[in-house]
Amino acid sequence: MAQRRYHLGIAALGLAAAAPGQAVLASGVMPILALPQSYETHAACVAALEEVYAEDLKQVLARTTDADGRTVERTLSTKGIERIDDNRTRYDALLWFHNGGLRIDLQQTETSHSFEHRIRTCDGAVMTMSGEVGYTLSTFDPIDSPPPQK
Repeated sequence: MAQRRYHLGIAALGLAAAAPGQAVLASGVMPILALPQSYETHAACVAALEEVYAEDLKQVLARTTDADGRTVERTLSTKGIERIDDNRTRYDALLWFHNGGLRIDLQQTETSHSFEHRIRTCDGAVMTMSGEVGYTLSTFDPIDSPPPQK
């Protein structure tokens, strides 16, 4: 099986090299396997969901740039805690991490992007945790003003 994966990888690399005018996208996603956790009651499970939501909100950070041109930003996309019915509650959130730095050689800022997709569902007193983590291609933006010469 490992040899087959090796050959598939070489074939994919060959296809990318054979099509130099075509865009080759790089990104990755790894699933978070479902993990159940039991609580005393549904209300206790929902309280745990609310704690996760509060912690995610604390991670949000508006874009900042330091003196060396490095940037950091964290965003959260969610509808918050959703009550589906009396015994089922869900929290689905996408947390993005954006980290950038100056590329003097390109006269641009390169920003890398990674994410955590968190899905938490309370069915009665049992919370199931799942989701995925991943990254996308870096993006490039023009430098607002030339960096100081050292």
